[in-house]
Amino acid sequence: MDTGILIADQDTAVRESIAAFLRCLGFSVIGLVQDMREAVALSRQLRPRIVVFDSFMPTAIGLEVAASIRVDCPATRMIAMTMHMEAPYVHAALRAGIAGYVIKTRLVTFLVPAIQAVARGAIYLCPEIATAAVRAWLSSVYAREGFRSSKEHRAAQLMAEGQTVEQIAALLDISVKAAAAYRSRIIRRLQRSALIS
Repeated sequence: MDTGILIADQDTAVRESIAAFLRCLGFSVIGLVQDMREAVALSRQLRPRIVVFDSFMPTAIGLEVAASIRVDCPATRMIAMTMHMEAPYVHAALRAGIAGYVIKTRLVTFLVPAIQAVARGAIYLCPEIATAAVRAWLSSVYAREGFRSSKEHRAAQLMAEGQTVEQIAALLDISVKAAAAYRSRIIRRLQRSALIS
């Protein structure tokens, strides 16, 4: 493969292991650096297709420096290796222009698919991170819309379709009592909205 990859990680053994792993799969690893300052300098010089970096290194916050690489080398795509799956970290990475976000403990499984995806111009989140990010996003959507859960949201959709409480309970695999409670909350919310309007 003709993808030039730069690897930035403070741990020499990690850098070299990742490089050996990728090279044995046919990837072109064009540089190894121990911190993000070096990554910026080498990116300006070599213009790698992809920079794979540890998102939290002591000499500089990885995401902040990654954003500067994106400015200096707009064709370079960034993949963050991280131990953080929480939604705020994922959102910050995406806002910084990171194209891939992979859990460090799962690199053997997910680094190659991440490289392939970002080389095609796609965004790649390993499954655990994607699941956490989507759940957080859905929770914010439900909260903004006044729903307590995805089931309550689905119950509202089923009510709008004309389903009875018993049918909603069966479709959502919940008790009739729970379906009735959803229905009551949804109706109260609609009544409050009507009064406000």
